Amino acid sequence: MKKILFIIALTVSVFSSEKDLALDAMAFSSNNTNKSILIITDPECPFCKKLAKDKNNKLKEYKINYVLVALPYHKEAKQMISYILSAKTNDEKYHRYIEIMIGDDISYKEYPTDVELVEKYLKKSMKLVKQLGINSVPKLFEPEENEFFETTYEEM
Repeated sequence: MKKILFIIALTVSVFSSEKDLALDAMAFSSNNTNKSILIITDPECPFCKKLAKDKNNKLKEYKINYVLVALPYHKEAKQMISYILSAKTNDEKYHRYIEIMIGDDISYKEYPTDVELVEKYLKKSMKLVKQLGINSVPKLFEPEENEFFETTYEEM
C-alpha cells in the first residue's frame, strides 16, 4: 500500500505547476521571439481559424506555444490533430496547422488517424484545459512564473 501512495504522490508532484502541464501538453510552437504566449485551440473551430488568420499581425510578435484540443462536436478535429502531430519536426507541425487553419487545407483527410497518438496527446492537453478551467476555445494565456494568465487578442 505504501508503494501505491508513493507513486500517486510522485505523479502529483511531477505536474506541480500550470507551466509544467503546458510544457507536457504543448504540440508545437512558432517564431522565436522573447515574448511568448500559449494558445489553446481546436483545428476545426471557426473562432480558432479566425484567430489564426491574425489580421492585425499581433501574433507575429510572440513565440506561440500551441496546445490542441478536440471538442466533442467537431467530428474531424482528431483526424486533423493526428495529421499535425505526425509531422516529424516542429516547423512541419506548425505549417500543417497553418495550412489547415488559414488555407483550408484538407490533406489531413488522406492520412489515416493515429488513434493511439491522438488519445495519448489529448489526455495531456485536456489535463491542462481542466487545470486552467477552460470551457471554450480559442484561449490565450501569457506565462508568468509557473502560472498562466488569460488574455485576449485585443489586450496583446
